[in-house]
Amino acid sequence: MTTRPKSHDIEKLRDDNFLRWRFEMTNLLRSKGLWKYCQYPFGKSTTISTTPSSTKTLKTTQRTDVQDYSFDDAVDEEDDDEGSKGKEAIQKTTITPPTSTQHQNDIEYDQKALGKISLNVTEKFYDLIYDSDNAFSAWNAISKYFSVLKASTKLALKLEFYRMQQKKGESLSDYMDRVKDNWDQLRAIGDKTPEADVCYKIVATIRIQYDNIATTFFNTPENQLELDTLKACFKLTDTRENQRMIEWKERKEHESAPSITSLTAVTNIKKCNYCRRKGHVEEVCRFKKRDEKEEEEEKATANTTWSNAEEGPRVFTYSL
Repeated sequence: MTTRPKSHDIEKLRDDNFLRWRFEMTNLLRSKGLWKYCQYPFGKSTTISTTPSSTKTLKTTQRTDVQDYSFDDAVDEEDDDEGSKGKEAIQKTTITPPTSTQHQNDIEYDQKALGKISLNVTEKFYDLIYDSDNAFSAWNAISKYFSVLKASTKLALKLEFYRMQQKKGESLSDYMDRVKDNWDQLRAIGDKTPEADVCYKIVATIRIQYDNIATTFFNTPENQLELDTLKACFKLTDTRENQRMIEWKERKEHESAPSITSLTAVTNIKKCNYCRRKGHVEEVCRFKKRDEKEEEEEKATANTTWSNAEEGPRVFTYSL
């Protein structure tokens, strides 16, 4: 008996599915209440001792610039709090575990988020997050890895987008779907190509036999040019093209096959009883007429008598 996959199961991270994985992983962590641990660093509380006699604990706050937040920033904030007292040299820095219940819960949930991320990547990315001790660092390591590939990916997609043309034998709808898939990939990595520009690109690169469509859409205002409208027009044109193709094939088959009229004529053709040839009857058979004429001439020759009278010329008598 096969077990059905859970609704929150997602495909593991690979080189070619980061955008989808990021979307699904983000929503998975949000559904578990763990997403905030990927946005801000949570973990052991940091205690900085500026003098042997005084120890101050830094307050953990949610920052918008967490990617640039480091231990040195924490030291600078501690020095700013001294104000007029001046900056004292840091003599001792210690890391102590949290004591509050809230911090304990944060650590527990942070590790859960880290586990979710680690279990949803393929083996290739194990080394990338192996040294991460919290969800924030693991998430940033993965994002940084793919951000390097973003520029080259965008360039490749842009080149493909502008070089696309309708292929011979490719329907309008199929060509439009191909361009739209490329545009969707560009939008997923942050490209801002307007929808109207995509429509212009499609209409400008269809085959020359569809110039009437291009002329129609070039006169359409830019704010009314949408992919849905273009798709409906292309679908109607493809339907007409398919219908004409079907009719052409049927006409060809009809011309190559013998018609019912010709078959009936061949079947019902008359046959001469005299010469046994088709196409005529005995009454008009030229072979019969020829033979009858020859017989008459033979009879006439046989019935001819010669007169041997003493006087007068020789007389030929014919019996008619």
